[in-house]
Amino acid sequence: DVVEVNYLIPKVLKAPVKAGEQIGSVVYTLNGELVKQDPVITSENVYKQTAKWYMEYIFRRFAI
Repeated sequence: DVVEVNYLIPKVLKAPVKAGEQIGSVVYTLNGELVKQDPVITSENVYKQTAKWYMEYIFRRFAI
């Protein structure tokens, strides 16, 4: 018997990504036949980092 596990997940995601969003799936096959498919779900929000975000980050990081 041949068991395969394939991850169908993009190499790059474009922000923003919301927590709970399905971004791919995991596929389990046995001898080439689909046995099960599970979703891959994000656990956290990922925000788009703009120039404004970087400026605020630097200010917060170095302000005393």
